[in-house]
Amino acid sequence: MYNEIREKEDGGAVFAGPKGVNAYRAIVIASALELYAKTGIKANRAYTPTAMIKAANEMTGHVYRRGQYVAAALALRELAAKLKTEVHAEMNAR
Repeated sequence: MYNEIREKEDGGAVFAGPKGVNAYRAIVIASALELYAKTGIKANRAYTPTAMIKAANEMTGHVYRRGQYVAAALALRELAAKLKTEVHAEMNAR
């Protein structure tokens, strides 16, 4: 399967392939972590602080503990940027 990220002029985006989906996942979880760190509000019932930290640990390979929401979000944003760069490079190589 190919990886592709297309950002549309109207603000939408398409994330295809394993790297594209992982980039999207990292962005969404980072946003939810930032929301929780700033306001204490969960993005939804499934996004408990423990579940978000666990996902960040799995995706980044680092171990974040409860309360390290901002650090985990920053690492996820860096991961998403890296994945987006890799996908764009693959798209340009085709």
